Amino acid sequence: MKTILTIFFFICQLSLIAKNDLKIYCTSFTSCLPQIDGVLNDACWQYSDWGTNFIEFEPTAGALPSQQTAFNGTYF
Repeated sequence: MKTILTIFFFICQLSLIAKNDLKIYCTSFTSCLPQIDGVLNDACWQYSDWGTNFIEFEPTAGALPSQQTAFNGTYF
């Protein structure tokens, strides 16, 4: 019984550690509108942070993705 409780406690601790690895991203205000053309050279993209370093959820949880992904959040 002690072994089962120890294993259960250990698994609970691992789940709490995994939840603490949350990332926080901030958006930024821009006074210029971006041109939606697929080219990210507008001035509004230069002053905000890009979100990167994603990991996969499917098909392999926690693996590095085969394609890099980045996002940026601005508002007008």
